Amino acid sequence: MSRQENRHSRPGMDLVRDEVSYGLCDEIQQLKAEKRALEDQLKQTKHAWNILQQQLHRIDDEIAVKSNSIMLERRALETRRRLNTDIAPMTETDRNKSLYNMDNSGLRQILQSTYEFL
Repeated sequence: MSRQENRHSRPGMDLVRDEVSYGLCDEIQQLKAEKRALEDQLKQTKHAWNILQQQLHRIDDEIAVKSNSIMLERRALETRRRLNTDIAPMTETDRNKSLYNMDNSGLRQILQSTYEFL
């Protein structure tokens, strides 16, 4: 039981409405108003937290998409680099060397062995 309830439940002559009683009523009203204000502030804070969480999820999704885009772009650049170096040999000999993974020393050996039989 609160102090105010104790004062208001007194029988007969002991039930007094004085400054202390009115002060207790005012204090209760102030506490109720402060409680409502704190509840409103808590509600606003939770709402702001939810908005921030949504923004965080949206930013995380955007980062995932952009990371994937960067990975795809790097793969495309690597493919282009390989295609640009592999497709444009200067001569037929260069093309054959790149197709059969031969360097000049291997090609000389093949040519020498071919001409020795002739």
